[in-house]
Order: sequence, then structure tokens, then C-alpha cells
Amino acid sequence: MDIEEINCFHCTTQCEGGLETMKSNFTGVDGEEKARTLLQDHDVLPKGVQCPLCDVDCEYAPDSQEFVCIRLEGDKKVMCGYSVAERKDTICQESSQSKQDDRISHSQFVQFACYYATTELTFSEVAINLNISNQKVIEWRRRFGEVCVNFANNQSPIGGKGIDVSIDETAITESTQNYWIFGGMEKVSKRKFLIYIKGGRPRAERLSDVIKKYIRPGSYVTCEESNGIQFKLSRLGYKLECFKTHHLPFVREIPLARTFLRYKLAHHIFTISFDDGAARFHHFLAEIARKYPLQTAAAVAASSSAQ
Repeated sequence: MDIEEINCFHCTTQCEGGLETMKSNFTGVDGEEKARTLLQDHDVLPKGVQCPLCDVDCEYAPDSQEFVCIRLEGDKKVMCGYSVAERKDTICQESSQSKQDDRISHSQFVQFACYYATTELTFSEVAINLNISNQKVIEWRRRFGEVCVNFANNQSPIGGKGIDVSIDETAITESTQNYWIFGGMEKVSKRKFLIYIKGGRPRAERLSDVIKKYIRPGSYVTCEESNGIQFKLSRLGYKLECFKTHHLPFVREIPLARTFLRYKLAHHIFTISFDDGAARFHHFLAEIARKYPLQTAAAVAASSSAQ
């Protein structure tokens, strides 16, 4: 889904009341089905599967969470033997080490995704709120972290001919990790980009590639005169206005973490891109779908024949 798309009604109605409303919306049997529908609407889970053997639509078995081929032969229902787990090859697929009683439901997944996209809850707070183990929280935060990394790696450039763009940079070091942080924002639209590169500011050609990737030609760029990047911008043909001090808070105010720093940076990039919580939740689900695209019918057939 395009980043400019208006967030969907379903996301807005489920998320607009805050986390307590979110939690009440997805409890019990009805809540589980609503959560499944929400994930299907955003292409996180498949709405249906076609049997690669019979070319008919499979039926969904809620108890086993599988799609099962049951075709009619006269008045009788016949099972051909084909079935596939609803969560197979999606972000929702549990690891092989997961115990049956520690697997998260559709409802828990949706609530966890909402917490992750819109709040800053600790591991223990998520575990308590969703009644899941700390180990499960760590596992799913890693998965959600990879979704944010994918978002960070696929940001669109900003600026353009005659458009004012402010840029800033900083560096952070946490334990043995050192990152260069570089970001920019259009003054009028407030569209942003923010990137992080491990090991410090890149040099020469790589720095030029980074600038050209995220700031369109013809932009009118405002920056701090002492950061040294203005010389590279000038050589690349950007019009400049430099000040002794020029800071962008979303670049300088980076939340640090002793662990998972790469995920923390990517999560910060995602959250600053959407001011509204409902929109953020919607786009997080959309980003999951981009990171983990659903298999096509042909791919399902190929996967089945290989088993």
C-alpha cells in the first residue's frame, strides 16, 4: 500500500479509542474472528486458498486453523487429502520450537502489533497485557523489528525542484555499536526521511549516493554550516542555506537501547513517519504485507508438491 494512502476505516475504528478500546475490541470468540478479518483485509493472512490438486477453493477449519480441500461429488463431500496451515509462510507462522500452549492467537497478534506501532511498552508490560511469555515477546519484537528495518530501507526521497528541505546529522554510540544518523524534512509538507549507517558517516562516492538517493535534485537545502556535509551538497548542485546551528529534533533525539539498537533505530524511523496512531497501525500492517507477501496459487502448488 502506498504511504500516501488514507488509512482505512477498519483500522481507524479499531484503533481510535486507544489501547484499552483496542483490547476490548479483540477479546473472546468475536474478537478472534475480528482480528483474523483485520489481518486478511491487510494481506497479512490469506482470505482463501485454492487446492492445487483439484482447482477448487478450500474450506477453512477454525479449530486447526487450516485450509482443507473438501469438494462435492454428487451429494457427498469428499476430502482429497490436501490441507495447508493458514499461517504458513506468513509473519504469523510460529517457529518450530514454539510450544502449543505458548502460541499467540490472532487477537494477541493484532494487539501486539498495535502496541508495537503506537506505544513504548516494556517487555514485561506487553507480556502482562497479552498474557504471553517474555520469551515470546522477545521473539515477536524481533520479527516486528525486521518489519521496521524493511520500512527504513525502502523510504522515498523528499524534496524536488524549488522545494525547501532541512537536513541534519548526528552520531550515536552504544556499547560497541557506532551509527551515523542522517535525516531531512520538507519545510511545508513535513515529509521526512531518516537513515542510519553502521560505522560512521560514509565517505566520498558513497556519501554522494546517499544524498542523491534521499534528496531529489533541485531541492533548496538548509543545513548546519559546521557539519561539513554542505561541501558535498554544493558539489552535487544543491542550492544551500547554512546556519551556525540548525537541528532537527527527530534526528537528534534518538532513543538508545542496550540491546536491539538496530531495531530501535528502525522503529524510531517508522514512528516519526506517521503522527496519527491509527494511521501508524494501518501502515504497520501494510508494511508487514510488503515484508511478507502472501504466496500466489502457483507458489502454494509448488510448495505442496515439494513436500
